Amino acid sequence: MKSGGKIAFSIWQGKGSDGSFGWLFDAVGRLADPLITLPAGPDAHVLVDIEVAKPMVENAGFADVKLIDVASKLSVQNPEALFDLFDEGAVRTASLLSRQPTLRRDSIRSDLALRVRTEGTKHEQAYFVPAPSVVISAIRA
Repeated sequence: MKSGGKIAFSIWQGKGSDGSFGWLFDAVGRLADPLITLPAGPDAHVLVDIEVAKPMVENAGFADVKLIDVASKLSVQNPEALFDLFDEGAVRTASLLSRQPTLRRDSIRSDLALRVRTEGTKHEQAYFVPAPSVVISAIRA
């Protein structure tokens, strides 16, 4: 990328956030088999912290690093669909969920569905659930 070029990317907020990913980590922490863990890999949500993101992006040759919180939302057709989104769409999370015993999987699914019903917003034929994220932008030095 040439000097002055711009980059921007987004990252979902994860564990501890008030939204779908936070709900998932909360449910897994309370209801999953503790002997079954995420497959090894980097923390997918580490860059939501400016103290981590800024030096990493600067070390890659960028300057003027900015982080903006975004009140993103996901649309799901029914309350149980949030579980399916994680179970079918997030590789490491899908591995964690697929290895759970049926009763624990069902408990996690029910917990997420309850959160969608109580904390999501029903609009016509869908539910909108909070999925906070951040956008990081920078300029090539």
